[in-house]
Amino acid sequence: MSHYTKGLIVGTLAASLVTVLITTYLFMHSLRAAVIQEVAAQVQMSNIATQSTRLDQVRSMQLWKASCAIEHVEFMESALFSLISNKEDVNRLKSELRGAPQPCNHYPIDKENKL
Repeated sequence: MSHYTKGLIVGTLAASLVTVLITTYLFMHSLRAAVIQEVAAQVQMSNIATQSTRLDQVRSMQLWKASCAIEHVEFMESALFSLISNKEDVNRLKSELRGAPQPCNHYPIDKENKL
């Protein structure tokens, strides 16, 4: 075989090897970008879930506060003032607040989240 043919074969093999290496590099780069994007999406979903949990805790606390406000009003009306109250409004508010977590003096305080 002549030097020209050997050079052509070696050049073709080298070019093929370089092409394979570049293609592999680009594939790995795009794969890495896809994995990073997937991880970012998972982190974002986790943050949304955390915020949702936090909002549920805040909602629960607000319902508890509203329930306590009604309880305090009823106590003041009955024990302190003995006034004639509009019982329909109080009963309506109570029915809207069904599902409030606990009585006023037993609310479980979340020390970790400082609610």
